[in-house]
Amino acid sequence: MSLKPSTPKKSIPYSVILPNARLDSDKITVLNSLRSNYRGVRDIARFYLRENNGESIPCIRIDMQSEDLAKTLINNANMVIDGRIYSIETSPRSLIVMKVPTNQTIHNLSSDLSHNYTSIESISRFYDHKNDPVDCIRINFKSDANVVQILKDKYIFINGTKAPIQPFRSLVYIKDAPVEQITETPKQTNPTNRRRPAVLTEERVQQLFNEHQQ
Repeated sequence: MSLKPSTPKKSIPYSVILPNARLDSDKITVLNSLRSNYRGVRDIARFYLRENNGESIPCIRIDMQSEDLAKTLINNANMVIDGRIYSIETSPRSLIVMKVPTNQTIHNLSSDLSHNYTSIESISRFYDHKNDPVDCIRINFKSDANVVQILKDKYIFINGTKAPIQPFRSLVYIKDAPVEQITETPKQTNPTNRRRPAVLTEERVQQLFNEHQQ
């Protein structure tokens, strides 16, 4: 009896992938924290971007409930993820391509893409926490001319098929977020006072960022 191959990890339509995410807490803790601070967070996953030099860069994939909410998330100047404050920087010469078949090698992808996109410099693939390839790649270009056009098209051709793209955004660590706690005013239906971590609003994150810059 033959065994069915394992199903590769696939990206969903409204995923945001952010490299350089240092995640020390477990998934549930990170997910609940993000849901407290940012509207529309559906799920998260730990990824790794494996560069051609062998370096592995830790990443977080944040699945959102809609495209508009995904855009709102990445339009924040700064983000708090697992107790750390990051700025979000966009690389003008890199793209993330999604829905790329996991059985395609980097060599085959490079050969195919070079016919239509002559300024490609390098390609690297994302992997999940089990070291299995996922259906996302990063493409670096020698100039930003191709990147601008592809962003306008909202897709890139791979083996004659349109693959969705997104800008390559990277997290840049600023500082650890302070541990802040507040006492909730108890509702009449809840006689017990509870203490919980304060929600770090975008205004508070910006204030902390400005303090760091001084």
